[in-house]
Amino acid sequence: MTVWMLIVAGTAFGGALIVWHAVSHTKHASEQMLDKYVDLLEKSREKRAELLVEQRRREAEAAAAESAPPTSAPPQPVGEDTTEIKPVASSAPPLN
Repeated sequence: MTVWMLIVAGTAFGGALIVWHAVSHTKHASEQMLDKYVDLLEKSREKRAELLVEQRRREAEAAAAESAPPTSAPPQPVGEDTTEIKPVASSAPPLN
């Protein structure tokens, strides 16, 4: 009967070691996945913050451009055009 007790005890101990190894391996894999998730989350938050800063900068530039007077062209006179048109001498023959 002692041999059977040793076999049962050995089997129970071996099974416990197998379960312990599987749990340890799963815990290690879970910790790696969690670390990877934390890293990706930090990178995502940094990128989102950069995008928000860029968007706010563009909005501020657009607001500044809307409030600034246009400087590209001088104001056009209102009313009749008073510019004088002068004929240009041409050496081409007349069209008949």
